[in-house]
Amino acid sequence: MKFTLKTLTDRLTAVFLFVLFMEISVAIALGISCMYDYHFYASDYKTYAKNVAFEVKSAALADDLAQYVKLLQKAQTQTLTPSEKSELDAFERRYDDPNATNVRYTVTAGGRTIRSNETPTQEKTDNAEEEFHCFERRTIYSDQGVPTELSIRLRVVPDLPAKDAYRTVDALIRFAIVIRYPMIVLLVLTALFALLILGALMSSVEVTDENGREKKASFIDRIPLDLLILMLLGVFGFFGILVALTAVADIKETNIVLWNAIILIIAFFLIVVAMVFNLSVAARIKRGHVYRNTLVYRVIARIRKLAGKENDGYFKVPFIGKAMMTVGIATLAELAVLLYFVFAYYSKGIVYLSDFRFMNYVCFWAAGRFILIPVFFMMALNLNRLRENGERLAQGDYQFDVDSHIMFGDFRQINANLNKIQGEMMEAAEEKNRSYRLRSELITNISHDIKTPLTSIVNYVDLLRSADPAQAQEYMDILASQSVKLKKLLENLIEVSKLTTGDISVQMEQLDAVMFIEQTLAEFAEQLEERRLQVVTEYAEEEMPIHADGDKLWRVFENLLGNVLKYAQPETRVYVGVSRDADARVRITFRNVSKDPIRMTGEELMHRFARADASRHSDGYGLGLSIARSLTEIQSGTFDVTVDGDLFRVDLTFRAAE
Repeated sequence: MKFTLKTLTDRLTAVFLFVLFMEISVAIALGISCMYDYHFYASDYKTYAKNVAFEVKSAALADDLAQYVKLLQKAQTQTLTPSEKSELDAFERRYDDPNATNVRYTVTAGGRTIRSNETPTQEKTDNAEEEFHCFERRTIYSDQGVPTELSIRLRVVPDLPAKDAYRTVDALIRFAIVIRYPMIVLLVLTALFALLILGALMSSVEVTDENGREKKASFIDRIPLDLLILMLLGVFGFFGILVALTAVADIKETNIVLWNAIILIIAFFLIVVAMVFNLSVAARIKRGHVYRNTLVYRVIARIRKLAGKENDGYFKVPFIGKAMMTVGIATLAELAVLLYFVFAYYSKGIVYLSDFRFMNYVCFWAAGRFILIPVFFMMALNLNRLRENGERLAQGDYQFDVDSHIMFGDFRQINANLNKIQGEMMEAAEEKNRSYRLRSELITNISHDIKTPLTSIVNYVDLLRSADPAQAQEYMDILASQSVKLKKLLENLIEVSKLTTGDISVQMEQLDAVMFIEQTLAEFAEQLEERRLQVVTEYAEEEMPIHADGDKLWRVFENLLGNVLKYAQPETRVYVGVSRDADARVRITFRNVSKDPIRMTGEELMHRFARADASRHSDGYGLGLSIARSLTEIQSGTFDVTVDGDLFRVDLTFRAAE
């Protein structure tokens, strides 16, 4: 069974799961590495990790005890600050109560015991064989300017009865012993699952559209593969150096949590880079140009072209290549002639310079310069002219006329491209100004059309709170009506957004235009009758098949008939016709008489939020015709609106089917 990821949501979910499982695999690998460092996979796994962990805990505890003794000594001669007294109380609760700690300690100075939580009973019953961890430290601190040497001896009781850090560490070590081998199995499973997801992502890479045409390659896919591999190695090398620097800085030994966090962050970036690389490789394989899109292949192909026909050789080389080749060939020719005359001079034993035929070389050199200097002078003039034209374009001057009578070859082609850009930028500037005006009108219209029902809803909600039952039902009906209007507006806005971005699919099929219109009119028959509108159909033939999308075509007819219901003069006729044009296209026509004067052209009415009612008090939001036009055009149809006085006419044409 072939597994594919069809939707964008599926692909994003797969990407998230791949990165997640790879990060989990890295985290498990870090845990296994840490357990390996602590001999969990060695024969002394039961003692080594515990001894190392207890040694670290005991060292920290010895520092606490030294501070504890120092505070006790200070309390005998001075008044402690509140913070020092709080710290001293904490030390007493933590270390003096045998039930609160698994450590038995003794602090001595000069052979005299200063502090201890040992009891005589414990000293008699606890022997050396039962002490599986002991720790001793000597430390010196200054007491009123007098150095004092402390000897701190710690021992951990075997059964760990108290709930302290030693017991927690012991429990964690026991748990690690249990999961040390299952973690390896889990690492293999998570890594395998991540690779399966990556395989699904690679197999789901799409390089063709719905019509089977090849899509434009992305920026990553256009990078030569060998260059992309070098970039990938560079990224991995860079992050490898970062890992090496963390190792040199002893971050792993001093702060294992920080080191693991750094490795996980680095791994995240490497995982994303590797995923993008693999997806790019999959796209290249499906496009069939894995080796053709490489620098090595391009160099070899260019060399082969240079050795081929005239049209495939020098004249197809880019401008810089032509210049370099021209200068290189001229230089090599001069060097060859010079070497020839020098060789002739030494081989024939010529004594006099006049016998060297030096003037022949000078004439050859002068002839070459006579040709090359004008050529390069013309090239400089052309380049300067192109530079000036480029600067004018960059400064926004699109009205100048480019003189190209002295240009030749690539310069003339570049100038033609600049002229094309100039024209397109002028059109873009005009379009920008037009879009700015339309955007301002769009914002104003959206604000007005959303604000009206929303304000009504807010007001009637306030009235509803204090209304009696009879009024409440009336207010609720109004709220329902305004809510439907607001919902309809938002649905239209969403549809306009999809049409603008092209995020809408079209399923073309063969439809009977006459039958489709009859079905649509049957759906609206009751509403047309309520508004006292008589529909007159005009069909030249009983069947007229067209190529269209049934759902989109229904939406077009729905908008047009909805427009008729809103704006047509009651007690008038509405004409709906279907005919064939001379160019074998099917024309569908809607005609009606407007109840209000139309003071806009047909093109203006098709703008978004454009309405014949300038005061915007009538129903509708000015989106119906715009949506209908866009839906018609994505079905390869045309949509035209004609206004003649109060007569409103819409003409749609579609490609006829056999």
